[in-house]
Amino acid sequence: MKIRSLRVILQTLLLVLCVASFTRGQGRIVEAADIIVVHGRVYTEDPKQPWAQAVAIYHGKIVAVGTDPEIERRRGMGTKVINAGGKLVLPGFVDCHIHFIDGSFSLGRVNLEGQKTRRHSKTIARIRLRTSWG
Repeated sequence: MKIRSLRVILQTLLLVLCVASFTRGQGRIVEAADIIVVHGRVYTEDPKQPWAQAVAIYHGKIVAVGTDPEIERRRGMGTKVINAGGKLVLPGFVDCHIHFIDGSFSLGRVNLEGQKTRRHSKTIARIRLRTSWG
């Protein structure tokens, strides 16, 4: 009898803990964004949701895209707020291109710029011995 009642108590306690952790996860508070951009026409590049109103950025990464009220929930005391004023907002672009002549010449060089250790100095000395620019 004691073992059965102990088992029922433990099962009930486990059930209560599971329910409590589930409901607490539903109302989880997210960390405040560093920057939020609101009142914009945000192009997301996501076929399921190609357009949004606002975006939240945390540690240099986009963490949320949605409506102004959704993103405003991520506003904290130190959050920088940018009002896009209905203008187009695009994801960041990184321009990675090379000019033909300069790029071609750079393929024949080793870039050890800023290296000041002995190991690197010896490497540079060996390269100079084996190349025409030594």
